[in-house]
Amino acid sequence: MSEWKKYRLGELVTFQRGYDLPKTEFVNGIYPIAGSNGIIGYHDKFTTKAPSFTVGRSGNIGTPIFYNDDFWAHNTVLYAKEIHCNPKFIYYLLKTIDFKHLNSGSAVPSLNRNYIHPIEILTPDLPTQTQIASILTSFDDKIELLGQMNQTLETMAQTIFKEWFVDFNFPGFDGELVDGLPKGWRKGKLGDVLNLLYGKALKAENRALGIFPVIGSSGIVGFHNTFVVNGPGIVIGRKGTIGEVIWVYENFFPIDTTFFVEDMIDVTDLYYHYFLLKEQNFKKLMSDSAVPGLNRNQALGTEVVFPDVIIVRKFNCLIAPFFRKKESNLTQIRTLTHLRDALLPKLMSGKIKLLTASHWHIQKNLMQFARG
Repeated sequence: MSEWKKYRLGELVTFQRGYDLPKTEFVNGIYPIAGSNGIIGYHDKFTTKAPSFTVGRSGNIGTPIFYNDDFWAHNTVLYAKEIHCNPKFIYYLLKTIDFKHLNSGSAVPSLNRNYIHPIEILTPDLPTQTQIASILTSFDDKIELLGQMNQTLETMAQTIFKEWFVDFNFPGFDGELVDGLPKGWRKGKLGDVLNLLYGKALKAENRALGIFPVIGSSGIVGFHNTFVVNGPGIVIGRKGTIGEVIWVYENFFPIDTTFFVEDMIDVTDLYYHYFLLKEQNFKKLMSDSAVPGLNRNQALGTEVVFPDVIIVRKFNCLIAPFFRKKESNLTQIRTLTHLRDALLPKLMSGKIKLLTASHWHIQKNLMQFARG
Protein backbone atom coordinates (compact mmCIF):
# COMPACT_ATOMS: atom_id res chain seq x y z
CA MET A 1 0.00 0.00 0.00
CA SER A 2 1.36 3.40 -0.96
CA GLU A 3 2.34 5.76 1.81
CA TRP A 4 1.02 9.28 1.37
CA LYS A 5 3.48 11.99 2.38
CA LYS A 6 3.07 15.69 3.07
CA TYR A 7 4.68 18.15 0.65
CA ARG A 8 4.49 21.82 -0.14
CA LEU A 9 3.00 22.36 -3.59
CA GLY A 10 6.16 24.19 -4.70
CA GLU A 11 8.19 21.01 -4.06
CA LEU A 12 6.19 19.15 -6.70
CA VAL A 13 5.62 21.87 -9.27
CA THR A 14 7.25 25.24 -9.89
CA PHE A 15 4.85 27.81 -11.30
CA GLN A 16 5.92 30.72 -13.46
CA ARG A 17 3.95 33.75 -14.67
CA GLY A 18 3.02 33.56 -18.36
CA TYR A 19 4.35 35.89 -21.04
CA ASP A 20 2.95 39.18 -22.33
CA LEU A 21 1.36 38.86 -25.74
CA PRO A 22 -1.05 41.62 -26.84
CA LYS A 23 -3.84 40.49 -29.14
CA THR A 24 -2.34 42.61 -31.91
CA GLU A 25 0.70 40.32 -31.79
CA PHE A 26 -1.22 37.05 -32.11
CA VAL A 27 0.16 35.21 -35.14
CA ASN A 28 -1.56 32.40 -37.02
CA GLY A 29 0.19 29.18 -36.09
CA ILE A 30 -0.22 25.72 -34.63
CA TYR A 31 0.49 26.49 -30.98
CA PRO A 32 -2.46 27.36 -28.72
CA ILE A 33 -2.25 30.49 -26.59
CA ALA A 34 -3.27 29.43 -23.09
CA GLY A 35 -5.33 32.03 -21.23
CA SER A 36 -7.06 31.81 -17.87
CA ASN A 37 -10.27 30.52 -19.51
CA GLY A 38 -8.53 28.18 -21.96
CA ILE A 39 -7.32 28.67 -25.51
CA ILE A 40 -7.66 32.31 -26.61
CA GLY A 41 -5.86 32.08 -29.95
CA TYR A 42 -2.90 30.53 -31.73
CA HIS A 43 0.73 31.50 -32.35
CA ASP A 44 3.71 30.34 -34.38
CA LYS A 45 5.90 30.03 -31.27
CA PHE A 46 5.48 28.24 -27.96
CA THR A 47 6.78 28.90 -24.45
CA THR A 48 5.98 25.60 -22.75
CA LYS A 49 6.61 21.99 -23.67
CA ALA A 50 3.80 19.50 -23.17
CA PRO A 51 2.50 17.69 -21.27
CA SER A 52 1.92 20.56 -18.89
CA PHE A 53 -0.82 22.67 -17.35
CA THR A 54 -1.75 26.19 -16.35
CA VAL A 55 -3.62 27.82 -13.48
CA GLY A 56 -5.61 31.00 -14.03
CA ARG A 57 -3.59 33.94 -12.67
CA SER A 58 -5.71 36.94 -13.67
CA GLY A 59 -9.44 37.13 -14.33
CA ASN A 60 -10.58 33.51 -13.93
CA ILE A 61 -8.17 32.68 -11.13
CA GLY A 62 -7.25 29.20 -9.96
CA THR A 63 -8.77 27.14 -12.77
CA PRO A 64 -6.31 24.41 -13.89
CA ILE A 65 -6.20 23.46 -17.58
CA PHE A 66 -4.15 20.57 -18.98
CA TYR A 67 -2.40 20.66 -22.36
CA ASN A 68 -1.21 17.66 -24.34
CA ASP A 69 0.44 19.90 -26.95
CA ASP A 70 3.13 22.58 -26.67
CA PHE A 71 1.61 26.01 -26.00
CA TRP A 72 2.23 29.70 -25.40
CA ALA A 73 1.52 30.56 -21.77
CA HIS A 74 -0.26 33.93 -21.73
CA ASN A 75 0.36 36.43 -18.94
CA THR A 76 -3.11 35.72 -17.52
CA VAL A 77 -1.90 32.29 -16.31
CA LEU A 78 0.70 30.63 -14.16
CA TYR A 79 2.24 27.71 -16.03
CA ALA A 80 4.08 24.66 -14.72
CA LYS A 81 7.74 25.41 -15.43
CA GLU A 82 9.08 22.36 -13.59
CA ILE A 83 7.10 19.25 -12.62
CA HIS A 84 8.52 16.69 -10.17
CA CYS A 85 5.65 14.19 -10.19
CA ASN A 86 3.11 12.73 -12.61
CA PRO A 87 1.80 15.78 -14.57
CA LYS A 88 -1.75 14.48 -14.87
CA PHE A 89 -1.89 13.59 -11.17
CA ILE A 90 -0.84 17.06 -10.06
CA TYR A 91 -3.31 18.60 -12.53
CA TYR A 92 -6.17 16.63 -10.95
CA LEU A 93 -4.90 17.47 -7.48
CA LEU A 94 -5.01 21.18 -8.37
CA LYS A 95 -8.70 20.78 -9.24
CA THR A 96 -9.39 19.96 -5.58
CA ILE A 97 -7.77 23.17 -4.27
CA ASP A 98 -9.79 26.35 -3.80
CA PHE A 99 -7.39 29.08 -4.94
CA LYS A 100 -9.92 31.92 -4.86
CA HIS A 101 -9.29 32.73 -1.20
CA LEU A 102 -5.67 33.48 -2.18
CA ASN A 103 -6.70 36.35 -4.45
CA SER A 104 -4.00 39.02 -4.26
CA GLY A 105 -5.70 41.47 -6.62
CA SER A 106 -8.19 44.21 -6.00
CA ALA A 107 -10.58 45.22 -8.77
CA VAL A 108 -9.21 42.47 -11.03
CA PRO A 109 -8.77 39.07 -9.28
CA SER A 110 -5.16 37.90 -9.35
CA LEU A 111 -3.20 34.88 -8.12
CA ASN A 112 0.44 35.13 -7.01
CA ARG A 113 2.60 32.01 -7.35
CA ASN A 114 4.30 32.83 -4.03
CA TYR A 115 0.92 32.32 -2.35
CA ILE A 116 0.33 28.86 -3.79
CA HIS A 117 3.80 27.29 -3.56
CA PRO A 118 3.56 26.94 0.28
CA ILE A 119 0.21 25.07 0.17
CA GLU A 120 0.57 21.73 1.97
CA ILE A 121 -0.71 18.63 0.17
CA LEU A 122 -0.64 14.85 0.62
CA THR A 123 0.83 12.86 -2.27
CA PRO A 124 1.45 9.11 -2.81
CA ASP A 125 4.37 7.47 -4.59
CA LEU A 126 4.78 7.79 -8.37
CA PRO A 127 3.17 4.44 -9.34
CA THR A 128 0.06 5.31 -7.34
CA GLN A 129 0.01 8.81 -8.85
CA THR A 130 0.08 7.21 -12.29
CA GLN A 131 -2.76 4.82 -11.48
CA ILE A 132 -4.97 7.58 -10.06
CA ALA A 133 -4.26 9.80 -13.07
CA SER A 134 -5.07 6.90 -15.41
CA ILE A 135 -8.50 6.34 -13.84
CA LEU A 136 -9.48 10.00 -13.99
CA THR A 137 -8.06 10.41 -17.49
CA SER A 138 -10.24 7.51 -18.67
CA PHE A 139 -13.31 9.48 -17.61
CA ASP A 140 -12.12 12.71 -19.21
CA ASP A 141 -11.17 10.96 -22.45
CA LYS A 142 -14.60 9.36 -22.76
CA ILE A 143 -16.36 12.64 -21.93
CA GLU A 144 -14.28 14.43 -24.57
CA LEU A 145 -14.97 11.70 -27.15
CA LEU A 146 -18.73 11.89 -26.55
CA GLY A 147 -18.59 15.68 -26.85
CA GLN A 148 -16.73 15.39 -30.15
CA MET A 149 -19.31 12.86 -31.38
CA ASN A 150 -22.10 15.30 -30.57
CA GLN A 151 -20.32 18.10 -32.39
CA THR A 152 -19.88 15.83 -35.42
CA LEU A 153 -23.56 14.85 -35.36
CA GLU A 154 -24.63 18.50 -35.21
CA THR A 155 -22.25 19.44 -38.03
CA MET A 156 -23.64 16.62 -40.19
CA ALA A 157 -27.22 17.71 -39.51
CA GLN A 158 -26.38 21.35 -40.25
CA THR A 159 -24.72 20.30 -43.52
CA ILE A 160 -27.90 18.49 -44.56
CA PHE A 161 -29.95 21.58 -43.64
CA LYS A 162 -27.81 23.78 -45.90
CA GLU A 163 -27.88 21.20 -48.67
CA TRP A 164 -31.69 21.10 -48.64
CA PHE A 165 -32.74 24.63 -47.72
CA VAL A 166 -29.89 26.81 -48.99
CA ASP A 167 -28.61 24.91 -52.05
CA PHE A 168 -32.06 23.39 -52.84
CA ASN A 169 -30.53 19.96 -53.27
CA PHE A 170 -33.23 17.96 -51.48
CA PRO A 171 -34.75 14.54 -52.39
CA GLY A 172 -37.31 14.71 -55.17
CA PHE A 173 -36.37 18.17 -56.44
CA ASP A 174 -36.45 18.24 -60.25
CA GLY A 175 -34.37 21.40 -60.58
CA GLU A 176 -37.31 23.62 -61.63
CA LEU A 177 -37.18 27.08 -60.05
CA VAL A 178 -39.94 29.68 -59.94
CA ASP A 179 -38.65 33.18 -59.18
CA GLY A 180 -35.42 31.58 -58.02
CA LEU A 181 -37.09 29.16 -55.60
CA PRO A 182 -38.30 25.54 -55.86
CA LYS A 183 -41.95 25.18 -56.75
CA GLY A 184 -44.16 25.60 -53.69
CA TRP A 185 -41.54 27.62 -51.81
CA ARG A 186 -41.81 31.34 -51.11
CA LYS A 187 -40.08 34.21 -49.41
CA GLY A 188 -41.48 35.12 -46.04
CA LYS A 189 -40.65 36.27 -42.53
CA LEU A 190 -39.16 34.30 -39.68
CA GLY A 191 -42.43 34.95 -37.86
CA ASP A 192 -44.22 32.81 -40.48
CA VAL A 193 -42.26 29.80 -39.22
CA LEU A 194 -41.98 30.38 -35.48
CA ASN A 195 -42.87 32.69 -32.63
CA LEU A 196 -40.53 34.01 -29.95
CA LEU A 197 -41.99 34.03 -26.44
CA TYR A 198 -40.45 35.82 -23.47
CA GLY A 199 -38.81 33.80 -20.70
CA LYS A 200 -39.96 34.28 -17.10
CA ALA A 201 -38.23 36.14 -14.27
CA LEU A 202 -36.57 33.79 -11.77
CA LYS A 203 -33.82 35.20 -9.57
CA ALA A 204 -31.17 32.81 -8.30
CA GLU A 205 -32.34 33.23 -4.71
CA ASN A 206 -35.87 32.20 -5.70
CA ARG A 207 -34.89 28.91 -7.33
CA ALA A 208 -35.93 25.80 -5.44
CA LEU A 209 -33.75 22.71 -5.70
CA GLY A 210 -35.13 20.54 -8.50
CA ILE A 211 -34.41 18.61 -11.67
CA PHE A 212 -35.52 21.12 -14.31
CA PRO A 213 -32.75 23.17 -15.95
CA VAL A 214 -33.00 26.95 -15.74
CA ILE A 215 -31.85 28.32 -19.10
CA GLY A 216 -30.20 31.70 -19.50
CA SER A 217 -28.83 33.38 -22.61
CA SER A 218 -25.66 31.24 -22.58
CA GLY A 219 -27.10 27.92 -21.41
CA ILE A 220 -27.94 26.22 -18.11
CA VAL A 221 -27.57 28.60 -15.16
CA GLY A 222 -29.17 26.41 -12.47
CA PHE A 223 -32.06 24.11 -11.67
CA HIS A 224 -35.59 24.54 -10.32
CA ASN A 225 -38.48 22.39 -9.10
CA THR A 226 -40.95 23.59 -11.75
CA PHE A 227 -40.73 24.22 -15.49
CA VAL A 228 -42.32 26.56 -18.02
CA VAL A 229 -41.76 24.76 -21.34
CA ASN A 230 -42.16 21.13 -22.31
CA GLY A 231 -38.96 19.83 -23.87
CA PRO A 232 -37.41 19.39 -26.21
CA GLY A 233 -37.34 23.05 -27.08
CA ILE A 234 -35.22 25.95 -28.28
CA VAL A 235 -34.00 28.99 -26.35
CA ILE A 236 -32.43 32.13 -27.85
CA GLY A 237 -30.32 34.63 -25.93
CA ARG A 238 -32.19 37.95 -25.65
CA LYS A 239 -29.93 39.82 -23.19
CA GLY A 240 -26.29 39.10 -22.47
CA THR A 241 -25.23 36.44 -24.97
CA ILE A 242 -27.37 37.77 -27.78
CA GLY A 243 -28.64 35.39 -30.43
CA GLU A 244 -27.21 32.22 -28.88
CA VAL A 245 -29.39 29.32 -30.07
CA ILE A 246 -29.69 26.57 -27.45
CA TRP A 247 -31.36 23.17 -27.87
CA VAL A 248 -32.83 21.81 -24.62
CA TYR A 249 -33.89 18.16 -24.43
CA GLU A 250 -35.84 18.09 -21.17
CA ASN A 251 -38.62 20.25 -19.72
CA PHE A 252 -37.07 23.59 -18.78
CA PHE A 253 -37.46 27.06 -17.28
CA PRO A 254 -36.27 29.88 -19.62
CA ILE A 255 -35.50 33.04 -17.67
CA ASP A 256 -36.23 36.59 -18.76
CA THR A 257 -32.91 37.09 -20.57
CA THR A 258 -34.18 34.68 -23.23
CA PHE A 259 -36.86 33.89 -25.77
CA PHE A 260 -38.18 30.39 -26.27
CA VAL A 261 -39.57 29.11 -29.56
CA GLU A 262 -43.14 28.26 -30.52
CA ASP A 263 -43.84 26.40 -33.78
CA MET A 264 -46.10 28.20 -36.29
CA ILE A 265 -46.14 25.71 -39.19
CA ASP A 266 -47.68 22.66 -37.49
CA VAL A 267 -44.74 20.27 -37.53
CA THR A 268 -43.93 17.71 -34.84
CA ASP A 269 -40.28 18.48 -34.17
CA LEU A 270 -38.22 21.67 -34.04
CA TYR A 271 -35.02 20.55 -35.79
CA TYR A 272 -35.72 22.70 -38.86
CA HIS A 273 -36.46 25.69 -36.62
CA TYR A 274 -33.20 25.14 -34.73
CA PHE A 275 -30.98 25.19 -37.79
CA LEU A 276 -32.94 28.02 -39.40
CA LEU A 277 -32.29 30.13 -36.28
CA LYS A 278 -28.60 29.24 -36.32
CA GLU A 279 -28.41 30.61 -39.87
CA GLN A 280 -29.53 34.08 -38.73
CA ASN A 281 -27.20 36.89 -37.73
CA PHE A 282 -29.13 38.20 -34.75
CA LYS A 283 -26.26 40.29 -33.39
CA LYS A 284 -26.89 42.86 -36.12
CA LEU A 285 -30.35 43.40 -34.61
CA MET A 286 -29.04 44.57 -31.23
CA SER A 287 -31.47 47.18 -30.03
CA ASP A 288 -30.48 48.48 -26.59
CA SER A 289 -27.41 50.64 -26.15
CA ALA A 290 -26.28 50.34 -22.51
CA VAL A 291 -27.39 46.70 -22.29
CA PRO A 292 -27.49 45.15 -25.77
CA GLY A 293 -30.58 43.08 -26.49
CA LEU A 294 -32.35 41.24 -29.27
CA ASN A 295 -35.47 43.04 -30.52
CA ARG A 296 -38.28 40.51 -30.88
CA ASN A 297 -40.18 42.28 -33.65
CA GLN A 298 -37.05 42.81 -35.71
CA ALA A 299 -36.05 39.17 -35.27
CA LEU A 300 -39.47 37.88 -36.32
CA GLY A 301 -39.41 40.26 -39.28
CA THR A 302 -36.18 38.78 -40.65
CA GLU A 303 -36.64 37.67 -44.26
CA VAL A 304 -36.27 33.94 -44.82
CA VAL A 305 -37.06 31.40 -47.52
CA PHE A 306 -40.20 29.49 -46.51
CA PRO A 307 -40.08 25.92 -47.89
CA ASP A 308 -42.86 23.45 -48.53
CA VAL A 309 -43.91 22.11 -45.11
CA ILE A 310 -43.78 18.54 -46.46
CA ILE A 311 -40.03 18.99 -47.05
CA VAL A 312 -39.64 20.35 -43.52
CA ARG A 313 -41.33 17.25 -42.09
CA LYS A 314 -39.10 14.97 -44.17
CA PHE A 315 -36.04 16.86 -42.93
CA ASN A 316 -37.17 16.54 -39.31
CA CYS A 317 -37.75 12.81 -39.77
CA LEU A 318 -34.26 12.38 -41.21
CA ILE A 319 -32.56 14.42 -38.49
CA ALA A 320 -34.40 12.93 -35.49
CA PRO A 321 -31.94 9.99 -35.04
CA PHE A 322 -29.03 12.46 -34.93
CA PHE A 323 -30.61 14.26 -31.98
CA ARG A 324 -31.61 11.03 -30.22
CA LYS A 325 -27.98 9.93 -30.38
CA LYS A 326 -26.84 13.33 -29.14
CA GLU A 327 -29.24 13.06 -26.19
CA SER A 328 -27.95 9.58 -25.36
CA ASN A 329 -24.37 10.84 -25.49
CA LEU A 330 -25.27 13.82 -23.30
CA THR A 331 -26.80 11.48 -20.70
CA GLN A 332 -23.57 9.48 -20.67
CA ILE A 333 -21.52 12.67 -20.33
CA ARG A 334 -23.55 13.74 -17.30
CA THR A 335 -23.22 10.30 -15.68
CA LEU A 336 -19.47 10.14 -16.28
CA THR A 337 -18.97 13.72 -15.10
CA HIS A 338 -20.91 13.08 -11.90
CA LEU A 339 -18.95 9.91 -11.14
CA ARG A 340 -15.60 11.53 -11.95
CA ASP A 341 -16.37 14.51 -9.74
CA ALA A 342 -17.43 12.20 -6.90
CA LEU A 343 -14.26 10.10 -7.24
CA LEU A 344 -11.83 13.01 -7.58
CA PRO A 345 -11.61 14.16 -3.94
CA LYS A 346 -11.65 10.57 -2.65
CA LEU A 347 -8.83 9.48 -4.94
CA MET A 348 -6.83 12.61 -4.18
CA SER A 349 -7.15 12.18 -0.42
CA GLY A 350 -6.26 8.49 -0.42
CA LYS A 351 -9.73 7.45 0.78
CA ILE A 352 -9.91 5.00 -2.13
CA LYS A 353 -6.89 2.72 -2.03
CA LEU A 354 -5.57 1.27 -5.26
CA LEU A 355 -3.18 -1.43 -6.42
CA THR A 356 -3.98 -3.95 -3.70
CA ALA A 357 -5.51 -7.33 -4.44
CA SER A 358 -8.75 -6.42 -2.71
CA HIS A 359 -9.17 -3.16 -4.62
CA TRP A 360 -7.82 -4.02 -8.07
CA HIS A 361 -11.33 -4.87 -9.33
CA ILE A 362 -12.50 -1.37 -8.37
CA GLN A 363 -9.89 0.27 -10.55
CA LYS A 364 -10.48 -2.16 -13.41
CA ASN A 365 -14.26 -1.74 -13.35
CA LEU A 366 -14.04 2.06 -13.12
CA MET A 367 -11.75 2.27 -16.15
CA GLN A 368 -13.88 -0.16 -18.16
CA PHE A 369 -16.99 1.90 -17.38
CA ALA A 370 -15.31 5.15 -18.36
CA ARG A 371 -14.01 3.73 -21.61
CA GLY A 372 -17.41 2.22 -22.48
